[in-house]
Amino acid sequence: MTNKNIKSIDEAYKLLGAKIVLIPIKTGKKIPSIKSYKNLEFEQTQDKKFQEKLKSSTNVAVLQGEKSSGLCSIDIDSDDIFEDFLVSNPKMKNTLITKGQRGANFWFYTLGDVPKVKKFDWGEIRGEGGYTVLYGIHPSGNKY
Repeated sequence: MTNKNIKSIDEAYKLLGAKIVLIPIKTGKKIPSIKSYKNLEFEQTQDKKFQEKLKSSTNVAVLQGEKSSGLCSIDIDSDDIFEDFLVSNPKMKNTLITKGQRGANFWFYTLGDVPKVKKFDWGEIRGEGGYTVLYGIHPSGNKY
């Protein structure tokens, strides 16, 4: 299992791929600090000023879906369900897994159509139109 606490944008690019759209998030929140984040393209995020903004942000998220080369995540909201999910989906042990306050996010690239964000009682699948905080400070005060 690749269970990581990512600590920098360089590490994010290395672990998740060079063509992902990273977005700054308000410190201690889950809200992007850029209102038009859904319209960002990878090339725009490589601009020197944008990279400086990312590097100075305490919290950083990944825009998911087509803009990040089909990158998605499965967000499990509970530690108990996390264990059950791994038992039912043993291949997911080999993907990048990041943790917030509880549960975890399992990261994957789609091979076909990118799913839209879909909520369930156990969490959600985050795809087109979604984002997931990758590192920083959780609203609870814990580190991602």
